[in-house]
Amino acid sequence: MADYWSTFSPVSASPQINQQTQSAVAYIANELLENGLKFHHAAVPDAITLRLYLATDGLRFYLTNSLDPATMPQFQKFIQKLLTQDTHELYQQQLQANMTVNNRQSHLGFLTMRNDYQAQLAWKFDIAPQQPQLVLVTTMVELTMA
Repeated sequence: MADYWSTFSPVSASPQINQQTQSAVAYIANELLENGLKFHHAAVPDAITLRLYLATDGLRFYLTNSLDPATMPQFQKFIQKLLTQDTHELYQQQLQANMTVNNRQSHLGFLTMRNDYQAQLAWKFDIAPQQPQLVLVTTMVELTMA
């Protein structure tokens, strides 16, 4: 995705800015795919989808995967913290928590997207059409181009 995006980067952008943006695209796409694979509910036959949209002011990534409803409250609690608390402090807390507990849900990727790339994040939760006991979650990451 990062290589593909570079074909659309502004000609006037410096090589350093293009490299930084390409690095951000690669990181965000990788983190989203890893999260999608790690938390996709095996009972849902639907594919995990990752879409990349080029907008006038930047890029938008959308990842959709299924989620076990039992894990949704904990995930939504983290989202609330991410959107309302200092992300640099949350990053430090998460690093410390990960050292003491075998934590499958580190959320460091989301924190890095916010802290290092100033990305905006949003989530949408829907009921899976074929299996109403499961949830589909779409994660949106917006990367603004300077």
